[in-house]
Amino acid sequence: MMRTKMNMRVVFWLVSLFLCVTTVSVQAADKIVIKATSIQMPTQNIGEGLMKLKANIEAKLPGRVDVRAYHSAQLYTQTEEIAALSRGEIQMAAVIGTGSLPIISPIFQVIELPGMFPSKEVFMKVIQGPTGKELWAQCEKKNIKVVSLWEAGRTQISNRKGIEIKLPKDSMNLKIRPAGKTYAALLEAWGAMSVNIASEEQYSALQQGVMDGIFTAVRIIHERKLYENLTNLTDLGYLVTRCTGILANNKWYNSLQPDVRNAVEKAALEAAESMGAVVDQDDEAAFKAIAGSGTKVYRIPEKDFKIWQEAGRKVWPKLSEKIGREWVDKFVQASDKTR
Repeated sequence: MMRTKMNMRVVFWLVSLFLCVTTVSVQAADKIVIKATSIQMPTQNIGEGLMKLKANIEAKLPGRVDVRAYHSAQLYTQTEEIAALSRGEIQMAAVIGTGSLPIISPIFQVIELPGMFPSKEVFMKVIQGPTGKELWAQCEKKNIKVVSLWEAGRTQISNRKGIEIKLPKDSMNLKIRPAGKTYAALLEAWGAMSVNIASEEQYSALQQGVMDGIFTAVRIIHERKLYENLTNLTDLGYLVTRCTGILANNKWYNSLQPDVRNAVEKAALEAAESMGAVVDQDDEAAFKAIAGSGTKVYRIPEKDFKIWQEAGRKVWPKLSEKIGREWVDKFVQASDKTR
C-alpha cells in the first residue's frame, strides 16, 4: 500500500512538472519575436534609438514580446539591412534615413536637396505632414513601413589645411570625402574634389593627406575623433537636411493584432521623440568639444546662409533627374506653405 501511494505521488509530481514545463514552453512559444537592427553603436544617436525602441516595446507589452536588438552592424551593412527588412528576415530597423531610404528608391533624396528647407522646424513639419506621408507610402511598394522619424542634426564641412571655409568657393580644389551623392554633387559644383574613402579609413586618410577634409554630420567628426586631424570646421546648419527613421517590415507590421501594432507604433514614436529631443544638444556638445581640441569652428552668419542656399540649389537639376520633377515640386510647395 505504501509503495502504491509513493508511486502515485511520483506520478503526480511528474505530471505536475510536465504541465509546468509545458505551460512555460507554450508561453515562450506565444511570445512575439521582434528582430531589430541598427548599423550604429548604442552610444550613437540611432543606435541608442534602437535600444529605446526595444525598452519601450517590452514595457508596453510585458511578457508578450521578445525584442532582440542587434546594434553596431552585427548582422548587416546598411544596404544589406534594407534588403533583409524588405524580405522579412528582420522585423524592424533604426536607420539613417537619408542613407538608407535612397537604397529603396532615389525619390527619397528629395528630402535632402540642399537649401530646400529654411529651418529644422519647417523640415520636420513637411516630412511629418501630408506631403511627407505621401512620400513614405512609397516604401510600402518594397514591403517597408516608415513607423517614426526624427531629424538627424546639423552638417559641417572641414579641412586639415588651415582654410576657413566661409563661402562655397573657399572649398575649391580641396579633396573632400562626402557623406553621400548629394554632398558629392555639391562639392563638384563648388569646385572641390570628391574623394571616395571607406568610412573606417577616414582617420588615416586625413593623417596621410590622402584627403583634405570631410563633408558630413558634425557628430561623426566628434564620435570618431576625426577632428584630431582637422584644423578648420564650418557649421553649415541645415543646408542639407537629414532624417533618421524606425522602419518595419510592412507585411509583418500589418499582421500584428491591433493592440500589439498600436503598442509598437507608440514605442517607435516615443523613441523618435526622445532621440530627436537630444539631437541639438548632442550637436552643440560636439561643436564645443571639437573647438576645445584646437580645431577652429566657424558659424555661418544668417546673412551668408542665403548664399549657401543658392549655391546648393544649383545642383537640383542634376539630382532631380533621378528623383523626378513631380516630387521636387511637391516638396518645394510644401516648404513654401510651411514657412
